[in-house]
Amino acid sequence: YERLNNYATIDTLTHLYNIRALKQRFEEELARAGRYQNSLVVLFLDLDKFKLVNDTYGHLVGDFVLKEISQIIRDSIRTSDIPGRYGGEEFGLILRETDLDGAIIMAERIRKEIGSLQLHNKAQLVPVTSSFGVVSSTLCMNPCDLSSKWMIGSADRALYAAKEGGRNCVRTAERR
Repeated sequence: YERLNNYATIDTLTHLYNIRALKQRFEEELARAGRYQNSLVVLFLDLDKFKLVNDTYGHLVGDFVLKEISQIIRDSIRTSDIPGRYGGEEFGLILRETDLDGAIIMAERIRKEIGSLQLHNKAQLVPVTSSFGVVSSTLCMNPCDLSSKWMIGSADRALYAAKEGGRNCVRTAERR
């Protein structure tokens, strides 16, 4: 049963939650945050120009990079935080009882760790940078509007603002 549960909830490459399990956990944490009036943060990170890594160095190197990134994430978060692979080279983090400033500090720490990776392939340095989108439940002015759709959409828009703003940076969602 435990092995089947892992197959259903854990991404086999990164050993983080898969997208389905991450979304389920997010709904649970959003309900908990609403019930207890706690803040909740969603953080998306995407590896910059990752297709170029796969195309230049091959998918085995790309997979190795994803494993290294997932380890950086695990090493950088609290045990109460919920990490997952959202898809491809995109990761999501759910941060319970965290304020926006604390989430930005964590995102910057992870971003710098990723940027300082010294991965080599046949004596060539494999450059890896990342962009982040961060949203806090406290940015939603009307608690009735707070939903997983709003938070995920806001984090995604902030992530794309980071990409459009030059990559390798952290952007926060706009207050609504």
